[in-house]
Amino acid sequence: MRASRIRVFPEWGTSWPLWSDQIEGADPSDLNLSPDLEDDLRTWVKVWADNFDMDASSPSDYWPSASLGRGWIADGSGLVSRLRAELPDVAFEAVFFESGPDA
Repeated sequence: MRASRIRVFPEWGTSWPLWSDQIEGADPSDLNLSPDLEDDLRTWVKVWADNFDMDASSPSDYWPSASLGRGWIADGSGLVSRLRAELPDVAFEAVFFESGPDA
């Protein structure tokens, strides 16, 4: 059974950013997403994992540059749009936020 609501956010220790309250439903094999979208979701998480500093002393320092942080947010928004296009019967909630220099 496919989830009816999925949250989109990165998490430490995993390369997959889709989360559901249901036991099944957010796993790539359950969703039948296009291979390009799956790859782009994993790349988006990798950019976050490689660059986001959750332990920074200030939210303005989470990202090494303002442009990288803004670009990551924009890419995430685009991915949510693509998810909605591929799975119109699922409600997607973006749970990532703008923070960093000039965000």
